[in-house]
Amino acid sequence: MDYISKSIIEASSGSIGKLETLKDKQDLYNSIDKIVNDIEKMDLIETFKIADIIYKSQESKQEILDYINIVLFRKAKENIKYLNLISVVEEAKKRLKANSNYNMTIDNMIMTIWEEIH
Repeated sequence: MDYISKSIIEASSGSIGKLETLKDKQDLYNSIDKIVNDIEKMDLIETFKIADIIYKSQESKQEILDYINIVLFRKAKENIKYLNLISVVEEAKKRLKANSNYNMTIDNMIMTIWEEIH
């Protein structure tokens, strides 16, 4: 059986079909985990380089942002400053629903998250 992270299981919300879909994109979600878990140690340029996979996965933008919130919430159990970052992701969701440019919205979200952490 393949390894599935706890965050991916949480993101599936108990749906086996959704879990299968998420499992197929496990590389994307592992990159998101790496970004959130290591952002304190990375400089801004390195963060953007690793986040490149998010830019390439525009068709899954809502799922990606939901997953980022799940990872941030799990991280907030260790450090409360991560809880404030959920509102940054929610603002990115609002902007995308209002037809903002995807790349610019993700740039702004990543930069804001990085600034809040540092």
